[in-house]
Amino acid sequence: MFGSSKPRSSSSAVLDALMQAGRTLDDELRSLVARYGADAVREAAKKATVKKRGRRPEKDWPLLRPWLDQDVEDWLAERDPFAARSNYFIAKEYSAEYPGHNPIATAERIERKLREKRRWMLFAVAENRTRKGWPLSVNLRACEGMIEEGKPNDWSFMLNHLRGVLARYEERFGKPDASLSLDEMDEALRQPLPALSGGVLGGLFGLGKLGS
Repeated sequence: MFGSSKPRSSSSAVLDALMQAGRTLDDELRSLVARYGADAVREAAKKATVKKRGRRPEKDWPLLRPWLDQDVEDWLAERDPFAARSNYFIAKEYSAEYPGHNPIATAERIERKLREKRRWMLFAVAENRTRKGWPLSVNLRACEGMIEEGKPNDWSFMLNHLRGVLARYEERFGKPDASLSLDEMDEALRQPLPALSGGVLGGLFGLGKLGS
């Protein structure tokens, strides 16, 4: 009875558990290096600690630019681009040209993005295009569309800037010609004021020449 190995086995298990509980990370690493080698442990640690990356976001909007340009052309001509081309139609054309791994999934993804953001993207592209060569009133309409379709607090500063340009131009030059663009007004406002009669200081302050 006393010669049984069972008590010794139980004591050994308890002793092992106590030893394991007191082991540090350095102890574990030394044990792993001794068993598998430093290179193997280093490589395993790299694999175990690498961050898992999610699915990379698709860069669809730059590729959708030709369709957005068509939308802007229609909008500038006062046609309805949404009646001319549905989101489904554009998504089918896009997936035919850029099928990805699964053309059906690509078309569904594009249709969803267009449904969520096509109107805002239309006005964003139109705002950028109409800064030069288009009347300021058209640029204002595009900016107002961005605010209406997006978050007002994010884009209202643009509208305030445009209105400020118009106010400064009217104060300095009078009511602008309807054909003037934002860039043309900005350029005019950057030009220095012409020198006034009686000298610049005299003219500006209405004092004339001293001692006259």
